[in-house]
Amino acid sequence: MTTLLDKAISKLRTLPKERQDELAEVILDLAEEAHYTLTPAQIAEVKAAIEEVDRGEFATERELAELWKKFGL
Repeated sequence: MTTLLDKAISKLRTLPKERQDELAEVILDLAEEAHYTLTPAQIAEVKAAIEEVDRGEFATERELAELWKKFGL
């Protein structure tokens, strides 16, 4: 086991059991798949985002500040 993985596992052990199980499922899914495949809905979202960028549509500084505040950052 790498040092980073060992550090991550140690951190996970401090979380509530329900959260540990959720994250364990994610880790197992990632370990079993050689690559991640986007769903059709995710592909559509990426295409829509690229189209917005191509049109020059970006979030304002105010919108970004509100977003960061929402997530406590």
